[in-house]
Amino acid sequence: AALGHRVIALEPGYENHTALSRNVLLNRLADLVVPLQVALGNRSRVDWFAYTDLRPGAANHAVDADAWDGAQRLWCPVWRLDELVGALHLPDPTHVKLDVDGAELQVLEGFGMLLGRIAAVLVELRDEQVAPVTQLLATHGLAQTHRFGERGGRPLKGLSYGLFQRPSAATVVDGQVAATTGAATVSAGTVVAIG
Repeated sequence: AALGHRVIALEPGYENHTALSRNVLLNRLADLVVPLQVALGNRSRVDWFAYTDLRPGAANHAVDADAWDGAQRLWCPVWRLDELVGALHLPDPTHVKLDVDGAELQVLEGFGMLLGRIAAVLVELRDEQVAPVTQLLATHGLAQTHRFGERGGRPLKGLSYGLFQRPSAATVVDGQVAATTGAATVSAGTVVAIG
């Protein structure tokens, strides 16, 4: 958003959504950032959202978590991204940041045909998700160009981050090709931040 790009920020957790909204206001980004309190999945519905911790910034929450004994749960709207974009008349995303603590494949399945129009996806991957996520994105023309397996110089256990891009994607600014995308450069478009 600091570069002037529209950001659709999806955060289903009520404490994290409140913190996100407060940060949007404090940083005077309300014209550029649309914070929505919804979860994404591979089918639209209302479902349980289970909280592991009620403090802001807490992670590892889950949709459809009937098996979580003792978890605190609230009903939450869950959307396929393609249906949410259509229903709310949002612009098609061009770049995506996805970190939903294990449900990345289900969320990507809910992108539908939008995956064929996205220039780049940065996604958190648990080790068991690498192959199916890579295969799904490859079927839509996105190839893994980078993989990050450490944070602060320390290896991440059981997960990594993958950057997937269109190998021949070009960045377009005001109808003109500005540069070939060799890294996740966003010079125009809509970024969707999920989780």
